[in-house]
Amino acid sequence: MKESLENIGRFDPQRARERLVENFRPDDTTLILINGVVIGFYSFLQLADTLKLEHLYVCPEHQGKGTGRIALDRVKQKAREQSCSITLLALKGSKANEFYSRHGFVQYGEDTFDNLYCWRG
Repeated sequence: MKESLENIGRFDPQRARERLVENFRPDDTTLILINGVVIGFYSFLQLADTLKLEHLYVCPEHQGKGTGRIALDRVKQKAREQSCSITLLALKGSKANEFYSRHGFVQYGEDTFDNLYCWRG
């Protein structure tokens, strides 16, 4: 995410830490491990009719190897089981926008810094 924020002139390490801590809920977070080493994580918030994907991060050296797709497939399976959609925000200009579009998410809005996406299984 650092690269994406730098691209739009908004990277502030202190703000990034505060935002993560503010939204971090250990019980809703799944670590992504390879041989016992954390290479990423994802978390979502269960709302009445949607799962809100709050975080999906994979260390840069592990990106492009299918790890994010596998994590996203698990969230999609959870949404199917609950017959609900998945919503998320992706920072404008981030590679994440291409990732989510490739995996069936449709942009339905935007705000100053983010694109809003939805997936319906």
